[in-house]
Amino acid sequence: GRWPIIKHRYWIKDCAISHEACDLIIKEAGLESSFEGGFMEKGKTWHNPAMRKTQIVFNNPMSLPGMIMESYINCANKAYWNYDIEYIEPVQIGKYTTGSHYDWHVDSYEPNENNRQRKLSAVLLLSQPTDYAGGMFEIKDIKTPLPKLSKGSIIVFPSVLLHRVTEVTHGTRYTAVAWAVGPAFR
Repeated sequence: GRWPIIKHRYWIKDCAISHEACDLIIKEAGLESSFEGGFMEKGKTWHNPAMRKTQIVFNNPMSLPGMIMESYINCANKAYWNYDIEYIEPVQIGKYTTGSHYDWHVDSYEPNENNRQRKLSAVLLLSQPTDYAGGMFEIKDIKTPLPKLSKGSIIVFPSVLLHRVTEVTHGTRYTAVAWAVGPAFR
């Protein structure tokens, strides 16, 4: 599939939601039923702790984090990309503990059988930056490193960009991740 030319690499809304809302999302996420996160390659989910080590659970797109993230994805999309977006996928709540990480990857994939693909990704930080060490979110090929985002902040970026989460060396980092899907790039 073709990828778009990307002028803007990311959009950040600092302190988009309250600390109380972040705590509620974690509390209601269902993390007691979490499982080891994998990664997609050639249409199959793989598990490799050298690539990714994260506990995850999925929430309905109509859940509190889903509705919050969809609204911010729409704001960012209108401001920067104007991609044709139809819906968001189930929201992934992630728990990164000491040793957890997610190596370089892209979130988009080849168009599916309905000619749809992920276009925008969003990460909502649910932890205080002081709750963990390491766990930096990075996007490849940007000139200035991203700041360590504060609790309740959200970053939206094109799903085709290479990105990672560095290893958490201490503490716990919680996030909510959402992906916006639309007709394949042409």
